[in-house]
Amino acid sequence: MWALSEISLQASKQVHFETPDEPGSALAVFKNYGFSKSHVLNLVRRLPTYSLQNQLVPAFDFLETSLQSDAEAIKAVKRFPLVLNVTVETMARVVDVLRDNGVPGKNIALLIRSRPSVMVSNLENLKKLREEATLMGFHPSKTQFVEAVRVSTAMNSLCCTHLYHQPLA
Repeated sequence: MWALSEISLQASKQVHFETPDEPGSALAVFKNYGFSKSHVLNLVRRLPTYSLQNQLVPAFDFLETSLQSDAEAIKAVKRFPLVLNVTVETMARVVDVLRDNGVPGKNIALLIRSRPSVMVSNLENLKKLREEATLMGFHPSKTQFVEAVRVSTAMNSLCCTHLYHQPLA
């Protein structure tokens, strides 16, 4: 068990809050969701300027609804904390693109659970990934389609990281 005042003090050293109660309320919300002390501090460090009520809670609630579980939403945020950086509108558009292309809700949830970074995808890139997976023979209604998209996003991420670390010629 950890004291909110202790965490609030640590968080307030890293983040500028507009009211003295804000650190405690933000931390209480995440604690109530089931986050550990280290995860709360990690979230505060990564997302210091985001409004609890206008951004973080609605984003978490969207994940919770999409995944139909507090525990799964927490796992997704722990896997990729910056998913809380995404507006609910953007997340809804990603889900809509997948749904409009024949991906059933259970497979969308599987994709969000396994690769929450898909929620920050550029919609055009997501459409390209869908096209690539379809051209490879994966049908959007099947779980293998989700795996193809997940692997493709991971490969794109690895390629970008590799290129980023290459010395300039």
